[in-house]
Amino acid sequence: MENNRYNKILIPSFLCVVIIAASYASTIFKPFMWDDLPFILYEKGHRDLSNIPSFFAQDQHMLYRPLRSVAYTLTYAAFQYNPIPYRFIAITLHILTALLFAAIARRLGLSRRTSVLAGLIFGLHPVHADRVANTTGAFDIPGLMLGYAAFAVWLDYRSSGRRKDLILSAFLLALGLLSSEECATIPLLIAAWIWFDDGQFKQSKDRGALIATLGLLAGYLALRTLILGQMARVDATPLPSLAVRMLTMSKVFWHEAAKAVFPFSLRPVYYVDLEYSIGSIKILAAVAGLAAAAVYLFKMRGSKKIHAFGLAWFFIALAPFSNIIPGDTFMAERYLYSPLGGLILVACAAIEKSRILTTENRPRQALAKAMIASCLFLMAIFTFNRGYIWSDEFRLWADAFQKDDKAGLILVNYANQVKHSTIPEDPCPLYERAVKLNPNSAEGYVGAGECAVRHGELDKALELLRRSYELSSGGKVALEGLSQLFVLRKEMDKAHEAAKELLEIDPDSLVAHYVLGYIQFQAGDKDKALQEFIRVVESDESRPDIVQTAERFIALLKKQDEQ
Repeated sequence: MENNRYNKILIPSFLCVVIIAASYASTIFKPFMWDDLPFILYEKGHRDLSNIPSFFAQDQHMLYRPLRSVAYTLTYAAFQYNPIPYRFIAITLHILTALLFAAIARRLGLSRRTSVLAGLIFGLHPVHADRVANTTGAFDIPGLMLGYAAFAVWLDYRSSGRRKDLILSAFLLALGLLSSEECATIPLLIAAWIWFDDGQFKQSKDRGALIATLGLLAGYLALRTLILGQMARVDATPLPSLAVRMLTMSKVFWHEAAKAVFPFSLRPVYYVDLEYSIGSIKILAAVAGLAAAAVYLFKMRGSKKIHAFGLAWFFIALAPFSNIIPGDTFMAERYLYSPLGGLILVACAAIEKSRILTTENRPRQALAKAMIASCLFLMAIFTFNRGYIWSDEFRLWADAFQKDDKAGLILVNYANQVKHSTIPEDPCPLYERAVKLNPNSAEGYVGAGECAVRHGELDKALELLRRSYELSSGGKVALEGLSQLFVLRKEMDKAHEAAKELLEIDPDSLVAHYVLGYIQFQAGDKDKALQEFIRVVESDESRPDIVQTAERFIALLKKQDEQ
C-alpha cells in the first residue's frame, strides 16, 4: 500500500518533469543576451565567492536580491560563463516551481488528478517562456519557488497544527524574500485563503500565523528600504501621474488575463497607450470589470472558494507590477509568471466541478481527456517555438518588431541588432523613431547620437548624447558615447573628464581605457598609452572594433620602440 501511494505521486511527477523539460529543450544552447549581459556577464562581483557576504548589505542594480547574487556566484564558480549549465538551472527551477504549484492545488482541495493537470498547465504555458528562456528572469524564479514551498508547508500547518511546519514555512518565506520581491505576495495569498475559507479568521492559529507572516514581510520591507534607500527601483525620468497609471493599468490587467487565455503574439515588452480619462468606453468597461470581479470575490467566498481564491491570486500576484509605485514598464510577459497560477486554479476548479474527467459517460470522458491532452500538446509546441525565438537575440527582437513597432525598447534593441548584423538595413530611422515614441529613452538617444556622428553631425550628436546623459543620471552608455565624441571634436580635456567619470562607474571600462590611451598617444606619452591599450585588449567586453584598433596602436607603439 505504501509503495502504491508513492507511485501515485512519483510517476505523475516524473512525467511532468519530462514533458516540461522537453518543451524547453530549444533554449538549452541559447547564449547570454539582453539583460544577461549587465546582470551576469559583466557583473564582476559574481566572480569571487568572498563577495557573498556583501550581497546581503548592498543593492545590485538598485535591486535587493542577495540570494540571486549568491546563485550567480555559485554558478560562476562551478561553470564560469558556459551558458548551458545556466539554462539547465533555469529549466530545473521552473519545473520545481510547477511541481510546487501542483502541491498547493492539491492542498487547496483539488483532486490528485486535477492538481497534476494544474502543474502541467503551469509548466507548459507559453507565457512562461519569456521568463524561463530569459536567463536573468529565470534566476528570479527561486523567490516564487521558495514562496510556493512556504505556502504549501503553511497549508500543511493549517491542517495539522504542527508548529514545526509553521517554522519551516517562515524560514522558506524568508529565503524567498531574499531571492525576489515577488515573494512578498505570498503572505497576502495566505491571508486571502484564510478569508475565502472561513471569512472571519476564526481559528487562533490562523491569526497567529498570519501576524507572524506579515511581521516577517514588514521586517523584510524595512531591511530592503534601508539597503536601497527607497521602496522600489523607481525610474528617474518623468512618469505619468498616479491617476493616469491606474487608469492605464485597469485595461492592462485585462490584457494580461487575455494573454493567459490566448498566448499569441508574445514579446518581451509592449507599447501601451496611456489613458488620461475615465470617460472612454474601454476604460469604463475595464473599471466595471474590476468592480464586478471584486463583487464576485466577496460573494463567492465559502461556496466557490477555490474559484474566488484563484481570481484573487491573479490580482494579488499582479499587484507588484501595477505601477502604484511607478515603473517604466506597464506590461511584459514575465509579469504573468505567478498571476497565471491563479487563473489556472480557476480553470482546474471549474474542470473538477464539471466532473468531465470522472463522469461515467465514457465517450464524454474520453472526449474531455482528448481535448485536454491536445491543449497541453499545443502549449508544449508553442513553448518550444517561443524558446527557439529566444535562442538568438536578432531573431528575438526582429520577431518583437514585427509584432509591435511602437514600443521604444523594442525599436532600440532591434536597431542595436541591425547595427551589428550584415543585413542591408539602416538602424538610424529606428533610433529616431524610438526617441520620438519615448522621449525618455536614454539608450535611444545614444543610438541616435551614434547615427549623427556617422553623418558628420557632431553638434547634433553632442546634444543627443547629453540628453542621454541627463536621462540616465550619468549612465555608462551615455558616457561611452560622450567620451568618444569629445575625441572626434578634439576636445581632449572633456574627453579625459568623461573617461575618468566612466572609470568611476566601471574601472575596467574598455571604452574609457581606449579613450585615455588615445589621449596619451596624442600627447606623446607612449608608455601610458601602451598601458591603456593593453587594458583594452585584456578586457572581458566583446567590442571587436575597439579591440582591433587598440591592437593596431599597440603594434605601432612597439614598432616605434624598436626603431
